[in-house]
Amino acid sequence: MLKNKVIIFTNNERSINIIKNLKKTFKVKLIVSIKKNLNKKLLFEIKKFKIPIRYLGKNNKKLYNDIKFINPNFIICAGFTKLIPKKILDLANISAINLHGGRVPSYLGASTLNWQIINNEKNIYISVLKMNSEIDGGPLIVEKKIKIRKDDYIDSIKKKINLLFPKLCLMALKQQINKVKMTYYPMKQKIYWRQRNKNDSKIDFINSSLLETYNQIRACSPHEYPAFMIIKNIKYLLLKPKSKILNQDIQIKGLLLRKIVY
Repeated sequence: MLKNKVIIFTNNERSINIIKNLKKTFKVKLIVSIKKNLNKKLLFEIKKFKIPIRYLGKNNKKLYNDIKFINPNFIICAGFTKLIPKKILDLANISAINLHGGRVPSYLGASTLNWQIINNEKNIYISVLKMNSEIDGGPLIVEKKIKIRKDDYIDSIKKKINLLFPKLCLMALKQQINKVKMTYYPMKQKIYWRQRNKNDSKIDFINSSLLETYNQIRACSPHEYPAFMIIKNIKYLLLKPKSKILNQDIQIKGLLLRKIVY
């Protein structure tokens, strides 16, 4: 029996465990990324699989022809931040699916893991959606609820879901092969969240409650946009105590304050 051919779009570490898991029962023929968003660490890990890598850009004629030649059964979006052209998605013989870090239909769009923490959700959902021309616009194939602890930060949550997504992805692929009924949501029920940026990491102690402040800090990754505050034109990073302690650091109530001249 021939293995189903798969193409993976990614610029996120979420794809590493996905590829490892899929290689057992599927044939991963191509990895597509965005050159400027593919960090060296992820590129190093991807190259270990010895799978060809292509890049999505302004002119995707060659990429389209390469994918058409492969004739894939599935296209999988695993932490990919750009809208994939519909004509490319249509090249998947069975289905194009998106591994989404949010509950449908209330957490669609970008930075959904972060927004779920900020909104004090007790559980976080990850989902697999069938893709169409809209952002997170397709029907829900399968989802999983994950209970989070009060001391879970965004980085620890990402590690959890990266371990859970491979099984959920495989489940979704099997359901698509077997044409299992999907769940459709009307547009009026869908709530989209915007991409967070470095300015969202500024903590407002005055106008926020203690719980709101704590959740804001939990939602900020020290590796991307760390939480910070500004006092008398000095910028302080708010980090977890496990971070490397430097001479100018101050520890206050379980948080590490790193002083930066602003």
